[in-house]
Amino acid sequence: MKVIIQIPCLNEEENLPATLADLPTEIEGVDTVETLVIDDGSDGLSRDYLAMVIKPHRDRVTLMQPRERRGQLANTVLAVRHVCADPEAVIVTLDLDDALLGRDVARRILAAHRNGADVTVGSMLRTAAAAGIGHVVMSKGCAFAWSPKVLRAGQGAHFSLNINEGVDVVSFVESFKGQSLAMLPAARRSEPLYSLDLTTPTAFLIGNEGSGLSAALIDASSRRATIPMPGVAESLNAAACAAIVLFEMVRQRSYVQDQQGRADS
Repeated sequence: MKVIIQIPCLNEEENLPATLADLPTEIEGVDTVETLVIDDGSDGLSRDYLAMVIKPHRDRVTLMQPRERRGQLANTVLAVRHVCADPEAVIVTLDLDDALLGRDVARRILAAHRNGADVTVGSMLRTAAAAGIGHVVMSKGCAFAWSPKVLRAGQGAHFSLNINEGVDVVSFVESFKGQSLAMLPAARRSEPLYSLDLTTPTAFLIGNEGSGLSAALIDASSRRATIPMPGVAESLNAAACAAIVLFEMVRQRSYVQDQQGRADS
């Protein structure tokens, strides 16, 4: 995932230098951090000053200077166009009028990530319970399974699952007796989900929405799979992926059970 920090400026000589110096270059769970400064109609001297201030940071800061003032909404549109090639980008707007410093960006993004992860994990647990899954293994970086938001999103799923937290998932996969299926984006080398036999014992490996599965976990898995997507989207969120994968397993196993039942009768 890429984070774009958008900074709209109008004669911001005082706050911009401190903010740029304080911006995070790395954020946990984020692949790339970039900054987009949009000069929203500053006067001549301020325009030149902005260019001078940004010059030392040009490796990670882009300056856009429209010829006339456009306002916050138009600036946001510019930011969206700037990152539209990356559908997983997140745009954060800094309010220099309130002297919001760069370190607040990382804090707020991490808080939002945690909130979103709680809902995602809860939804995945609810799906697992509905699909008849018995065991869930969660890595050390996962959201806390018993937090209020996860419990709320899980809708009681916790009490029908054996949930194991803080697990070294690579070691677990290496010792797992069945097949382990690493779910990956379509761009990577992998097999279509619907061509695989999911009727045997299977560990489904689904990564977080920011960075996905680790390279070590992908290497440890016995197979790599992808969900065919004929549309323009490059990936699905983790909860949607879990629902599709688990209920494809349910479909296949239900068919086998039905065939066995007919044979026995």
